[in-house]
Amino acid sequence: MIDGSGFLGFQLLSIFVSILALVFPAAIIVLLVMIYRKTRSIEKLLKKE
Repeated sequence: MIDGSGFLGFQLLSIFVSILALVFPAAIIVLLVMIYRKTRSIEKLLKKE
């Protein structure tokens, strides 16, 4: 037998996990792009000198 509060908590947890699954890859991509741009700008600065 499942009590209401526990079931609600499980639903919220599953929703939270699904949101994380959607947001996490996007956040990783954004971080990689930012790091890539920073390294590119550093390379440009080194080439100028």
